[in-house]
Amino acid sequence: MGLFYDSVPKALDKNLPVFLTGDFNVDMLSSNNMPCRSTGSNNLRNILQRLNMYNLVFEKTNFTTDTGTCIDLFLTNNKSCVKSVDILSPFCSTHAPVCAEVNFKVNKEYTYKRTIRKYENANYKDFVSDLNHIDWNEHFHSCDNINDMYSQFLNIYSTNVNKYIPTKVVTIRPADKPFMNSTIRRKMRQRNRIHYKAENTNNCIHWQKFRELRGD
Repeated sequence: MGLFYDSVPKALDKNLPVFLTGDFNVDMLSSNNMPCRSTGSNNLRNILQRLNMYNLVFEKTNFTTDTGTCIDLFLTNNKSCVKSVDILSPFCSTHAPVCAEVNFKVNKEYTYKRTIRKYENANYKDFVSDLNHIDWNEHFHSCDNINDMYSQFLNIYSTNVNKYIPTKVVTIRPADKPFMNSTIRRKMRQRNRIHYKAENTNNCIHWQKFRELRGD
């Protein structure tokens, strides 16, 4: 409990909703008539009270042949974010799954377009040649100060960049996983298209092609 009490405040300091769930091995349904169990539950209740947190599970979640305990908990510091908490039927162990529906907004990151340079297709030879043949003294002669000279240089340089280094427009997807790229996305579209064909035609050739693309 000491480690729990020391660790949770670090998350609470962020001033965000905090959710903790799992097997706490503390029976929150125990009473003072069961000293061996009530000590742990009372300690946890006191810690939750000091941290201004709440347990939202109030029924048995772990079952043996003759007893049931409430040890699989769902804790939070913001009850208003939790729409419901349900206890499902056990299906692979003595523990019943705890299902919580949390209500809060997630900021959606939208895709956007960006223009980038295709440096691999640049004509560097003519680019450098043009810059070398510019009479910079002539362009700088009418400048009154260093700022004007810099602006003049930047305009000339940018004109040549646009002339010899082509551009392309790409789509930026901030929500993409780090490993996602255009090649993988294209393969996924191909896989989805052939899967649609295979389901509609049940053609063995389409199914074989789908399996090949799925394995790529």
